[in-house]
This record gives sequence, structure tokens and C-alpha cells, in this order.
Amino acid sequence: VHVSGQSELDLTGGTVGGAVEAHQSGVVRINGGSIAGPLRSYDTGFLQSVIEVRGTDFAVDGVPIPDGPLTAPSGRLTGTLTSGDPIDVDFEHLGANGAQGLITIPEPTSLAPALLALMFVARRRSLS
Repeated sequence: VHVSGQSELDLTGGTVGGAVEAHQSGVVRINGGSIAGPLRSYDTGFLQSVIEVRGTDFAVDGVPIPDGPLTAPSGRLTGTLTSGDPIDVDFEHLGANGAQGLITIPEPTSLAPALLALMFVARRRSLS
């Protein structure tokens, strides 16, 4: 899968039999599915592409990592995607003149505010 030219792709399931690449301001969001090939994010120096991998329990080369950009230029990314699917794939940041594309692990959104609101509504209904 090749995403470029300010295009966006949300991967939520299915199988990608090869690489997932983002070029020239392309954006890929991975929430689920299976990926056989590496993740590659390119940067030309002024057009940065982004691959967001969403989920929990991520590690690079077996070392747990915090949310945020992957700072290693390459490695093996493992973890659990938002859908519950496992991810175990190589990644590379590639670019011109030392610039790197961006592969990032966004902070999982908290369900706490939504759950509190639902509990408040349910409580209010039971009191009426």
C-alpha cells in the first residue's frame, strides 16, 4: 500500500500482503488488520509523511516504548492495535538529506469522560 500526495488511509482490518508506505505528506492510520511487509515513512525535507499506529503495549525490538514518535530510524514494532489485532512488523524512517518521515504512536484516548457521563445519565434516570 502506497499513500502519497496528501492522501489519507485508515486501516481498520483485513490483510496487507506487503509494505505500508507513506510519501509526500501522505497519512496512514493503522487501527487494525494484519501487515506482512514493513512500515516505511518518507520525508523529502519539506513534505513529511506520517504513519500513526494506534493501540497499546508497543515495543521496539522488545523494549517497551512510550506514546509519541518512534525515534529509532528502524526496528521491529510489536504491540496490540486498537481492534485487538497484534502487530509485529519492521519499520523504517526514510528521507532525503537526513530528514526522516514520522511513525508515531498516539496516546490512547481515554474512555473515562464518556463513562462518567453515561453513569451520570443512568443515575439521573434511576432517581426520576
